[in-house]
Amino acid sequence: RDLRLRFIASPGVQTLCEYLARGASDGVTQEIRYRASFCIWTLSYHDEAIPALCAGNATVQLVKQNLTHVDDKISRLALSTLVNFLNKEDAEQGVALNEVMAEANIMKSLLELSLRKWTAKDKKDVEADIAKLNKTLGTRFSA
Repeated sequence: RDLRLRFIASPGVQTLCEYLARGASDGVTQEIRYRASFCIWTLSYHDEAIPALCAGNATVQLVKQNLTHVDDKISRLALSTLVNFLNKEDAEQGVALNEVMAEANIMKSLLELSLRKWTAKDKKDVEADIAKLNKTLGTRFSA
C-alpha cells in the first residue's frame, strides 16, 4: 500500500495517462498502450488513485482512444476500468466520472462494442460490462 501511495503521488500516473493520449505517430505502440492501460486498470481499484487519474484525464482517454481500439485486449481493459470508475468522483476537483464518461460520448462507443464480434471467452464479460455501464449511465444520459 505504501508503494502504491508513493506512486500515485509521483508523476507516474500522469505519464501513464499521457501514453493513453498519444498515438502510434508519437511512438506509442499497441504494447505500450496495453501496458499503460493495465497499470491504470490496477489503479482503478483504489479510490486514492482517482484524483491523480482525473488530473491525467484518464477517463476521457479510455473512452476516446482505448474503448473502440482494434486490439480486443485494449478494449477489454478500457471497458473493465470504466466499470470500476462508475459512481466515483474527485470531490476536490469537482469531477464526477459518470458525467465525464457521458460527455466523452461513451454510449456511442458502447454501441460499437456491442456490435463487435467477440471470442466466446470474452463475449460474456464484455456483455456484462456493457450492461453495467448502460444501466448506470444510460438511465441518466442519452446516447
